[in-house]
Amino acid sequence: MPRLSLGARYMILAAALFSGMQVCVKALPRIPAHEIVLFRGLVSVSLCWTLLRARRMSPWGKHKWGLVARGITGSIALLLFFYTIHRIPLATASTIQQLAPIFTLTLAGVFFGEKVKPAQVLWFAVAFGGVAMAQGLDPRVPLGDAGIGMLSAFFSGLAYNLVRRLRHTDPVLVVVFYLPLMTVPLAGAVCLALGWVTPRGGEWAWLIAVGVITQLAQMAMTHAYHLEEAGRVSQYSYLAPILSGAWGWFFFSEGLRPGVAAGMGLALFGMWGAASLSRPALRSSPTQ
Repeated sequence: MPRLSLGARYMILAAALFSGMQVCVKALPRIPAHEIVLFRGLVSVSLCWTLLRARRMSPWGKHKWGLVARGITGSIALLLFFYTIHRIPLATASTIQQLAPIFTLTLAGVFFGEKVKPAQVLWFAVAFGGVAMAQGLDPRVPLGDAGIGMLSAFFSGLAYNLVRRLRHTDPVLVVVFYLPLMTVPLAGAVCLALGWVTPRGGEWAWLIAVGVITQLAQMAMTHAYHLEEAGRVSQYSYLAPILSGAWGWFFFSEGLRPGVAAGMGLALFGMWGAASLSRPALRSSPTQ
């Protein structure tokens, strides 16, 4: 087996960290999803601000409307994704979220005029068929929750395309900073509207872990995409739902029936195929 490149190893590390973050979210069933997003945003904005000041970089950026739009779309994606983690099995939620690169590529055709190859359309059909198979065979996944998961992936695709637009105007750390900067007021408003559940005991540790692990995952993914083209490393991000399935089975006794596992495998196979054919349109940001 050929030795993995440094970029591939960074992406594998990011996938492992993102799956670990999902475990932390799943371990907080009493805390509403929007509240977890708020705490994650508070931790991330503090870490980003510290790094920006240490590097003596202006945090406000040049393309402000694009940065704000990126932050809002990413925040919506987070709120919806954390909601699905609470509502459906971890492996299935993670698999649906991995449709984000497909939405990224499709929306790139709108934003950048990039054409989709016929072979990519076939891979898209395979991926969506796998997700539909997993959703249809798992009675724990209501259609509405699956739809919310796909909507989260769609907003992630929007956010990633905005990141591509910003790469020529603003540094990565500034783009990363705007996600929690928008997340905190947005999630805070949702908390005010829907009520507040005060964390207690070990829940504080889990909430801090969500923010810290996310920041480490962002850094690992940033290194991966700085070192190599997206087409060479993006497929490794699909390890996240596989790891999430393992963690869901180990920590939360979430069994996978053969048909559901086959659907998830088909979805991952289709998404890997789409990634292998893509170019910069599949480039993800270090903010998922």
